[in-house]
Amino acid sequence: MVLAPELMLAEVANALWKLSRSGSLVEVDPQVLLASARDLVDQFEPDRELQVEALALACHLDHPVYDCLYLALARREAAQILTADQRLQALAAKVLP
Repeated sequence: MVLAPELMLAEVANALWKLSRSGSLVEVDPQVLLASARDLVDQFEPDRELQVEALALACHLDHPVYDCLYLALARREAAQILTADQRLQALAAKVLP
């Protein structure tokens, strides 16, 4: 099962906007790509359910709350985190079982 905080959709949408704005999505509808990204996730967790733990992690790790939402969800569900962000992966190794 693939889980993600709701924030993921905003992050993907923002990245698609940037790519569209730069002309990198020629003949590709960013809405279709957003729908495809949404379909990769089985369950989205409301950010408000993760904020307290994410803020605690952010303060403890000195890392942005945005990323800590993913860490909080992974901790709560005893799940692995999948990311290309090397720094976030290193933090996950510290705080995830």
